Amino acid sequence: MSSASDFGRDHGFIHEAVITGRKAGWGADDWAKLAHDESLMREVRKVLLGTASIQSLVPAQPTAVAELVVKKPARLIFLNSVSLPAMMEKETSACLEGDHFGYRDPDIDSWLPKMQPASAAGTAVGYGLGEELTFAGMCRAALKIADDAPLDEVERLLKERKHVLTLQQLDDMIERQEKFVNSRNNPQPGEDVGLRTDGLANFFPVLDKDGKVCVARVPRDGKWHRFVRRLGNDYVWTRGRRLVLSNSDASNL
Repeated sequence: MSSASDFGRDHGFIHEAVITGRKAGWGADDWAKLAHDESLMREVRKVLLGTASIQSLVPAQPTAVAELVVKKPARLIFLNSVSLPAMMEKETSACLEGDHFGYRDPDIDSWLPKMQPASAAGTAVGYGLGEELTFAGMCRAALKIADDAPLDEVERLLKERKHVLTLQQLDDMIERQEKFVNSRNNPQPGEDVGLRTDGLANFFPVLDKDGKVCVARVPRDGKWHRFVRRLGNDYVWTRGRRLVLSNSDASNL
């Protein structure tokens, strides 16, 4: 009789619990989980007895899907900067001459002005090519302009920002590098100014007699060979070659 009475009383409480549960948002699935999970039921009882407490879980923040970002290598890699002394005016035909020079492109004397202008002391900055680039592509990277910027714009900015060099400045850098290469046999040690001496080319923007920008190409293969090409030449040069500019930013580009 007692157990029947207890069951009836429990049934009444269960009925009230269902009603209250509905008000709190409980549904049939929730009751089913509680009814069929003895372990969960025991945990609920601990809360009722005061031996456990309920803690709200902080909703997990949505995890942003990490994007695989492949950092594109710099087109031009900063290598070094070199101080250049002030230079006197000098005949073009007398520049880039000496026993350490080899072939001389005749276009140097036909394209460039008869006289190379005097220049104040300054700084030359050397960059290594981080990817395959044309002359114009190298200069666009150095100027930090769009890859499709018109050639006229490239040329204008090279001159406006004073990135072009004179042949006397090339002479100074090459002589210092040559002495460094031959330092064991030379009482004057020279200086490593960052030029390639292994056959790969060094590029220097220079001005022709019409004030247009050309590019002097000077590789060293035992001797320094001298060439000149138009800025718009579309040959693509491979990585590792050097671009030398006057008055440039010392950073990867």
